[in-house]
Amino acid sequence: DSENHKVVARIPTGAGHHQLLVTPDNRYAFVSNRDARTVSVIDVRARKKVRDIEMAGLPISLAYSELSDAVYVADGQTGEVIVLDPDGRKERARIALAPGLGPMKPAPEGRYLLTVNPTEDAVFVIDTATNQVAHKLEIKGRPFQLAMSRSFAFVRSLSSTSVSMIRLADLGSGQQVTINEFPAGERPPEDAPFLLPADLFATAVTEAATMVVSPGDANVFYYMEGMNAPMGSFGGYGHRPLSATVVDRTIKEVAPGEYSSTVKMPASGRFQLIMTMDAPSLIECFAFTATDNPSLVQDTAPLRIAYETRSGGLIRVGEEARVRFSLMDTARDNAAYEGEDVTVVTFRAPGQDRKQHTARKVGAGVYEVAFTPASDGAYYVYPAVPSKGLDFSTLPFLTLVAQRGPDPGAP
Repeated sequence: DSENHKVVARIPTGAGHHQLLVTPDNRYAFVSNRDARTVSVIDVRARKKVRDIEMAGLPISLAYSELSDAVYVADGQTGEVIVLDPDGRKERARIALAPGLGPMKPAPEGRYLLTVNPTEDAVFVIDTATNQVAHKLEIKGRPFQLAMSRSFAFVRSLSSTSVSMIRLADLGSGQQVTINEFPAGERPPEDAPFLLPADLFATAVTEAATMVVSPGDANVFYYMEGMNAPMGSFGGYGHRPLSATVVDRTIKEVAPGEYSSTVKMPASGRFQLIMTMDAPSLIECFAFTATDNPSLVQDTAPLRIAYETRSGGLIRVGEEARVRFSLMDTARDNAAYEGEDVTVVTFRAPGQDRKQHTARKVGAGVYEVAFTPASDGAYYVYPAVPSKGLDFSTLPFLTLVAQRGPDPGAP
């Protein structure tokens, strides 16, 4: 149940790796069972399996086209794509491609369905109006993943450092399909220690931009359509990104002249909302107050924190900065916490100069941590109390801004 986060049913399907697909009317769910060589059809409203569809080989991927109102199953062993009615009761067609099929994705309009085949170094394009092969496109380097924008299909290959771009407007036009490339790192995905089934692509907030994960380089690249190379990259800072998704929290126009977005305030108090625009040039600040919601359970965390240091305060590069905070035990009527296991992580945005410190107790429930910023920039302070189950992402954090030159507090 997506509202109360409780399990409401357990539905047996079959053995092996699964792909899942839910029809747009939320009536049926299809589940591929690779080792069992079946595709299970589940009645979503009844929360029960209604049938298993036998596959001759290995069901490897599922896709749906709204234009043809059909479910497509790629069989990686036989190289066929099986076309099914949305309820799975009837097989409409079998499309012979080649053994070794991988993931499938429908183009935005639903007219064409694309599937990769790493063993053939190819991407097959199916016309969903006729259930016939429209194109077999050569993509070198064993293509194994797909992503769609409004204008292009992005293809990632295991042994290539480049991303291929298939121009969707050329499909079915009778002309040669344009395929361009752009570099995405210096090491191909196959050089990564391991890969996940999760996507290496994530469509950015703008319609013509894509995030490309390069697990071999431990980097994420930002690509704008029309460019010859990515505009920039995001390092892993000691971690290896294996997949990405984009959460769109931008402000959107919901009515003429009216804009809306949703945010979650970390605590009660007075806040400033700073609005900026490039065209026309605009900077405006709005003050507002956030209060506790009485309908929510209060003090669910075992400890509460109160900083004595002001968030957003200025500190000086090369000089020791001290941060003090109080910890209160919510289970003991906000009594002072007296534990010795309080630790703090400090780092400079966007993730550099990371250091872990042991906080020093300086009073009843009062702790202090000191660090010396080596460079200018925004520094984040994240406390944790392991014995209370509070990691560095649980308690509210503090921000300090380091500057060079004279004492930032001086007039």
